[in-house]
Amino acid sequence: MNTIKNFAAIITPIDFESFISQYWNPKQHLLARGFPEKFAHLLSWQRLNELLSSHECDASGRIRLVKGGENISFSQVTVHEQRRLRNDAERRLSGNLLSQKLKEGAVLIFNRIDEVHEPIRRVAELIEYTLHERAYINMYAGWRASKGFRIHWDDHDVFVLQVHGEKHWTINGVSKEFPLYTTREKISPPSGKPLWEGVVQAGDLLYIPRGCWHGAEACDGPTVHLTCGLYNQTGHDLLA
Repeated sequence: MNTIKNFAAIITPIDFESFISQYWNPKQHLLARGFPEKFAHLLSWQRLNELLSSHECDASGRIRLVKGGENISFSQVTVHEQRRLRNDAERRLSGNLLSQKLKEGAVLIFNRIDEVHEPIRRVAELIEYTLHERAYINMYAGWRASKGFRIHWDDHDVFVLQVHGEKHWTINGVSKEFPLYTTREKISPPSGKPLWEGVVQAGDLLYIPRGCWHGAEACDGPTVHLTCGLYNQTGHDLLA
């Protein structure tokens, strides 16, 4: 089984010094082409099924369904299950109902999957240890050509690890340097053609700096990718 033992193994074939000097400090997006099995060991489809069956789909928001930028209520993919010797019933995730939504183009999101799955937690720890910033990892899975979220920007840096399948990404650039959600300022996406767009394949890594507008759309076929959010400390954090 392939294992990731250090940060260099995550960003290869880009070496660490090049990443820091050319992408991390200048905050430039990066696509690092890998090989198909590079991240496959982090999460198999079987293991994903096990995680879904062992975690409740409640209001905590850990597990979500999204289509076209809109949340899908989990009441559409759960069924009431009567518990023995109890008058009340609990909701249980239905594999058939979930499969149907995924076939219709919904995107399954497993927030903070690093908290419940050791191989992915190890990746988050390696990134934190190397870059000295707090990291968390969410998972996105789909079966059909679909768009989970509309074009948007994040107030943190993002590493995208394509585990299975492929996804079409668009990088539109920055319309304001170092934006913060707390400013409540309306920021419009940059005009003109995207800085980059293309297909990210299994084993590839995509780095998207904070404030950079981007969007993703699943190609026709099963796809799983991990998004590692990196919250770089700012002067705002120091004041807070």
